[in-house]
Amino acid sequence: MAIAETALRDAIEACYRAFAEFPAPRKLDASPLRDAKAILRTLTAAPLRQLGEGQIGPYAGWAITTVGDARDYCHFVPRIFELSIDQPGGIGFEPTIMADKLVMAGWHDWPVERRRAVLGFFHTAFVLTRVRSSDEREDASYWLAALAILGEPIAPLFKAWRAEPSPNAALQIALVLQWEGKQLYRHGEVRGAFWEDVDIDARRTFAGLLLSDETRALLEKAMSRVAEEDRWLLDTALAELDRKS
Repeated sequence: MAIAETALRDAIEACYRAFAEFPAPRKLDASPLRDAKAILRTLTAAPLRQLGEGQIGPYAGWAITTVGDARDYCHFVPRIFELSIDQPGGIGFEPTIMADKLVMAGWHDWPVERRRAVLGFFHTAFVLTRVRSSDEREDASYWLAALAILGEPIAPLFKAWRAEPSPNAALQIALVLQWEGKQLYRHGEVRGAFWEDVDIDARRTFAGLLLSDETRALLEKAMSRVAEEDRWLLDTALAELDRKS
């Protein structure tokens, strides 16, 4: 995990460099429901790298839709990325929310190097979260969904997840199966809360991969490698695979 954490820190630094040309805004346009001047004072009260969750978190959720534009978001996004790892759970720090805002900001038309830096961050975050404990308030499938929103193919990403040697990777997959449950068979797609903006074909591809014999084999093999108190999660996931309806 230490290697993955180092790679993620390097990816975040690459994003700071990639977005360095975007200065802090001097003015923010905002919905009448937002106090643009107060928000800007908060966002400029400290250097970018020192902005805390309480300072940048509300803006991260409002950005582009009700506060500021794409250029404003591009200034703050490296810090938003960083806090999404250090302080997960805030609405503006959710992987799919960040991915949606990048698309709103014109992601597909950005220079190659900037796109590469962003994808580097999302890929390394996905690698790290899929080997973390399933009780750390992070679900690796959210990062998978975010990558799909950014146009990355689901199948090779999930196969890499399934190939992870860490028992935590299997537990993370079991967690997805537990949450998705009968929806996978009933609808043939993933329908979790953070998958609404993902292309339907990608959601169906992920459902098929989750229900595959290869996934079952992984969970069965992991049974002897996880802590005894975690085996219930594998049992629950295997029971979901047996549901068939």
